Amino acid sequence: MNRIIIISITFFLFTTILVAKEKAYVIEWGNLVPTMQVLEDPFKHLTEEQLYDLESIDYFRDAYDQKGPINSEDSEEVLRLVNNLKSANLDVNALLLTYDEYLKEIERRSWLVVNELNGRFIRLAGYILPLEFNESGVDEFFLVPYIGACIHVPPPPPNQIVYIRTKEKLMVEELYRPVWVTGHLNIEASSRSLFLVDGSDDIPFGYIIENAVIEDYNE
Repeated sequence: MNRIIIISITFFLFTTILVAKEKAYVIEWGNLVPTMQVLEDPFKHLTEEQLYDLESIDYFRDAYDQKGPINSEDSEEVLRLVNNLKSANLDVNALLLTYDEYLKEIERRSWLVVNELNGRFIRLAGYILPLEFNESGVDEFFLVPYIGACIHVPPPPPNQIVYIRTKEKLMVEELYRPVWVTGHLNIEASSRSLFLVDGSDDIPFGYIIENAVIEDYNE
């Protein structure tokens, strides 16, 4: 009996030491994106003006689908844009179909994650963006790769956003504080509401770290 107890205690102490000494695997943002074939640009044969016209036509088309018929002024603008492309012997319908497929592929790729990182104990540098500010502190953040993400410029792809939760609340007085985040990285395709000055927006993410440790960034 005593032998069993001693073995159990020894095993407990040994595993505790292993956990305490677990070394974080330092990664960079590029490591969060799986290796894949380069996506060819199907519009490299178009001029900048032609590509702009195509994107504008697609914009008006989406507006029509969401809000119904557009006004006469917008209709005339769409007709002008279509004629611009047709005058260059371009098939507008074929271009729009390709444009839709291209955007869908970009969206699909944005959700691809690196399965090998699931559950890994990692350390990653980035900028924390509190989901909302609170006088008592904050324990929910987005970790993003660059300043301005999600507010001043569109959000990065979901596989370039990590949702962070900390054990204890942190006092945060600024946006985009540069930090090191350490913890177990897990794959989770989801979204959270980011509260902004003029409302809120749902931001999708592909990774999550629970019970994260946040430290000020240093080289």
